[in-house]
Amino acid sequence: MSDSGSTPRTRAKAPAVLPQSNDDCWCGSGRKYKRCHKGLEGRIAPGIISPMRTVPANIVKPPYADTGEVPRWNEPRVKTPEIIERMRYACDMATDILRLAGEYVQPGMTTNDID
Repeated sequence: MSDSGSTPRTRAKAPAVLPQSNDDCWCGSGRKYKRCHKGLEGRIAPGIISPMRTVPANIVKPPYADTGEVPRWNEPRVKTPEIIERMRYACDMATDILRLAGEYVQPGMTTNDID
């Protein structure tokens, strides 16, 4: 609240169902939707970057953390059946984790909310 007693201005949220191109815009500007917010449909707006967090000392840094250069792995391109099976297992786990996270995440949440 400012010294004059007025309340701070809040940002209007888009409705769940967007108007047609020639309808008035949902924001209350008095302009047609196509001339106001239609161009922003589907775009991802930049968010607020939270302060850098420190990593606990017990977590090992990856080799590129200090230099920024990722070392090349000396690994064959053709994988053994055992490696392929491990990769499938890891992918199955990642699928389950993403599905679970997708059930939790809501529009407007930040990664800090998830943490």
